[in-house]
Amino acid sequence: MNKSYFYSDIHNAIKALIGRELMLIFKSSIKIIKVIPFILFFLVQFLARCYSPPEFPFEPAIQKAEVIFKQVENRPDSLILTFEFQDGDGDLGLNADENYEPYHDVWYFRKYLDDTLLLTYSDRFTPPWDTLPPYEFPYLCQNYSIYHGLEGYEEDTLYFQRNPDHWNITVKYFVRKNGIYSEFDWETALDPLCSDSFNGRFPILSDQSSNSPLEGRLRYGMTSTGFTLIFRNDTMKLQVRIKDRALHASNIIETPDFVLKNIRIED
Repeated sequence: MNKSYFYSDIHNAIKALIGRELMLIFKSSIKIIKVIPFILFFLVQFLARCYSPPEFPFEPAIQKAEVIFKQVENRPDSLILTFEFQDGDGDLGLNADENYEPYHDVWYFRKYLDDTLLLTYSDRFTPPWDTLPPYEFPYLCQNYSIYHGLEGYEEDTLYFQRNPDHWNITVKYFVRKNGIYSEFDWETALDPLCSDSFNGRFPILSDQSSNSPLEGRLRYGMTSTGFTLIFRNDTMKLQVRIKDRALHASNIIETPDFVLKNIRIED
């Protein structure tokens, strides 16, 4: 069973202008604030007067993707992807419970525009719906749902299509064979088993009312018990893209080529 998790290390706009050293002063000064509070107050006031927020495009931009492989005894292995991001209005992140339009999971389809009945697998045998895909791999994983929980359709297999805007981070795996890279699609690669992709969500990263520029580093972890079994000594790379809340897509970046054993770290 594949799962995704994440955590972020947001560098605010001050770091972009004043450098790492002053950020370290702010962090360490927490321990001595009772001794020299007026110095810290002076620094904050000085920066507030001199600081101009950086200007970034409203579309998110990402760069410098890196990946490490972590193994912990009696736990699933982890591939941990890290990259830098910038966004002009800081509207990055989705909460787990935001499943309303346009962030919903899937689309179901009505038989007719003025009808409330939804398309089911049984409709495939009646024109004009005879063009629906068959109930077989991989369509039974990607286009048909039995455990949908919709009232009135408990006994039906419903036809659906996935909404790509449900996730705000998409990750693709590529494996090199004979010098040529091809995508390893987790959803279809384990025929006849259905599996999940490593697309996912990271949470809201800043106050949505501020509309302020945002930059930092995002760390996104993917766990599986099958990494070493499937990829062994293969040369691989990952491709990543993110979206903001307005559904602006970032550029696509790739990690350097890697072999799992060469990027493994100890816990």
